[in-house]
Amino acid sequence: MKFAASSTVGAVIAAAAVSSSSVLSSHAAQAPTPTPLQERQLGALVGGLVADAAVMPLHWIYNQSDLLFLGGAQPEFHDPPHCHDDRIVTHCDYDYPLGENSPYGQQMRVYLQLFAKQGIKVGSVDASQLVQAYFGYYGNPAGACSNISTGLNSTGCYWDKCTKEFVANVRANASCVKDNACGGDDNQADALAHQVITTILGSGAAPEATLSDASAIVTVTQQNEQAVAFGMAGARMLHSFLSGHSKTPRAAVTDTIAALLDANRVLPNIEDFILAAGLQFVVGEADEKSTAVTLQVGQSCDYPNNLLTGAHMLYQIGDGSGNATGNYVSAIRQLIQGGGDQASRSMFVGSFLGAVAGVDGIPQSWKDRYTHYDEVLQLAKTVVGIE
Repeated sequence: MKFAASSTVGAVIAAAAVSSSSVLSSHAAQAPTPTPLQERQLGALVGGLVADAAVMPLHWIYNQSDLLFLGGAQPEFHDPPHCHDDRIVTHCDYDYPLGENSPYGQQMRVYLQLFAKQGIKVGSVDASQLVQAYFGYYGNPAGACSNISTGLNSTGCYWDKCTKEFVANVRANASCVKDNACGGDDNQADALAHQVITTILGSGAAPEATLSDASAIVTVTQQNEQAVAFGMAGARMLHSFLSGHSKTPRAAVTDTIAALLDANRVLPNIEDFILAAGLQFVVGEADEKSTAVTLQVGQSCDYPNNLLTGAHMLYQIGDGSGNATGNYVSAIRQLIQGGGDQASRSMFVGSFLGAVAGVDGIPQSWKDRYTHYDEVLQLAKTVVGIE
């Protein structure tokens, strides 16, 4: 899954936030004290998006030696982003300014802005609204990412496979919007990334409602059974932890394995047993370095790599011990060093560990370097009901 923009388009991308400013200004009244669930939800939303931005400058570099050479022990927010780092020769998939989100993070912000503006509630997600928002960002000539980038020093945004097919399908047959039937035939990690927002917001609801919404948001751009299974397995894991059913991220991994193998599980998928076996494998590799397991499982955004590599990290570091901020930082650094599609991997893991650390536990230096931090924080407060 890929998508891009140059530093000259930073202002264009940031312009997408303008429409949300009216939403933010209407929430100046004093908010009630957040509940523990709301604090976890807020930390998860912000933690995932900050992690994604931290990864972006070295995203889609596969050679782990190159990553260690470029980023060293602190690879987050690498300056300059690798497209402009002449120390190595690498393919430039997209040319974004430092502090910007990866494609996954930008797509999540499309939905975050929609949820804040429309006040969409879990269990009542109208997929046609999601379709219209996504198309408005990419397919509408006035959309922030309607211009397709061609790589280095190119303005515009990189459209991944499912986005290209989605836009083409809407343009060819607008009636697909009503039935949420516009998505492409693609099984990549957009599914794991896109479910994050509905799952976080649905963590106080019953699993059935949350999984149903996860399926709806995945199928907006991916009409593919493996993609649905990919997203829903991630949703089971994240919901289990945020809801309090699983007491730690590590427990959420093992509880998800059990859920996927349960003959009476809600919303079963034919891929569930395969995903459970993959998760069992990475749990068995708990003593191995994350970078090594990432090479074993696969570095790319292909199904179901980042669910498994993300779960391996959560099982290793998410036992409830240690410093929450330190665990968040250590995990994201290791995930960057794993190479390949570190962005969806880090957004997924960052959501868990951001929930543990809370917004205040996310390093201030990381928040300062994230271009959209203030906007995201306010939108996140709006959607979780803090403001």
